[in-house]
Amino acid sequence: MSKKNQAIEVQATEEERVIDNNSVTITKLSIGKKILGFIIPDNKRFYVEIDGKKESGIKTLNEGIQYLLAKYNLQK
Repeated sequence: MSKKNQAIEVQATEEERVIDNNSVTITKLSIGKKILGFIIPDNKRFYVEIDGKKESGIKTLNEGIQYLLAKYNLQK
């Protein structure tokens, strides 16, 4: 027997965070109450932060979302 795929609601919300005395708009990705991570802009690139640790440098916001979802699926 195989499991049916269940629809999961993923939320992307923007928040303000002060980094190096600059206010930066970051994107928080979450499923329900579980926070998957943050996508933080850094000049022309972005980086992903999971559990307070800088994980990976990426080129676009969409790549960051895909990266966080892939990490979540691997841990699940």
